Amino acid sequence: MIRDEALLQSARSGKKKKGQAFLIKYLEGGKLVRSQAVYAKCYDCNGMGDSDECDIEGCPLYPFSQFFSGKHAGSAPGTKKRIVEGGAA
Repeated sequence: MIRDEALLQSARSGKKKKGQAFLIKYLEGGKLVRSQAVYAKCYDCNGMGDSDECDIEGCPLYPFSQFFSGKHAGSAPGTKKRIVEGGAA
């Protein structure tokens, strides 16, 4: 089952970067784990690989993205607290 044919074609013709294969897999009906979904969405949001950086620090996925410059994903100040309070941890 193809989820969005136009988006799938755009992903296939995008630059070869991390997240592309995950986005294609998802759009073709495949399942992703959480980290793969983050990479797929970042690839989509960054113009199918057109950008090498992200300045949308207010994005809830930013601390978990490949663009976050912290020591490890999820280490942004206050991130751990928000996740625990939200019941995800």
